[in-house]
Amino acid sequence: MALGMYAASVPVFQRQLGALSKVLEKGLGLGRPPRRSTRPSWAARVSPPDMLPLIRQVHLACRFAEESTARLAGLEVPKAHDNAEKTLAELQPRIAASAGLHQGFKPEQLDGSEEREIVLTIGAIR
Repeated sequence: MALGMYAASVPVFQRQLGALSKVLEKGLGLGRPPRRSTRPSWAARVSPPDMLPLIRQVHLACRFAEESTARLAGLEVPKAHDNAEKTLAELQPRIAASAGLHQGFKPEQLDGSEEREIVLTIGAIR
């Protein structure tokens, strides 16, 4: 039996977002900036130094999961969030909303989309 697009995407995004949430929970447990820095750890850039700040990486992970699934289902891409979150705690509802979006998808909405052409218009990073 072939692996359908639903099985190859929705459960993967759900696992990814769940793991991301758990990582942030652990970060909240630390809750203090590194000793030699006045910047909170969630504002820091992770190695390598040219990486985006952690909060921005979470925004992008959520957005990628939302947009990809909508496109595979042939639906309009959801409106982009305002990315107003500034702390790890504020990111949790954002992750939960992205994960919740995937609960509404059914296999028949995505399966078969591997044959359909999906055109992306790449613009400035939001």
